[in-house]
Order: sequence, then C-alpha cells, then structure tokens
Amino acid sequence: MRPKVRDERIKLFATLNNNVAIGFIGFALIRPVVSAEPVLWAYVAIGVGAHGVALYILRYLSEDKA
Repeated sequence: MRPKVRDERIKLFATLNNNVAIGFIGFALIRPVVSAEPVLWAYVAIGVGAHGVALYILRYLSEDKA
C-alpha cells in the first residue's frame, strides 16, 4: 500500500475513534440535563479512553522525509 493511502486510512480510523469518544462524553454530560439521573462516569471514562486510542493510532503516521 502506498504511504499516503496508508496515512489517510490511519487518520480516518483515528477520526472515527475521536468521534466515538465525543459521542460518549456528550451523552454522559447531556443525559443529566434531560433526565434526573446523575452523570454516568463510565461513559466519560470510555470517551476519554477512546480519545487516548485515537491519539495512539496517530503515532503510526509515517514521517515526511523532506
């Protein structure tokens, strides 16, 4: 696979993980506004973990040799 195609796929997968993280954190913070239930910290933890995975995935990008 060409390096640029590989890099784009890596960025796409990292973006997917980051969007999932935003969804979990948003759900955990918006849910108490609409219902009387407390913040579910498990969703916040899952969101932060997914964001960490996204940052880890970005380490696999190839470096520019200019």
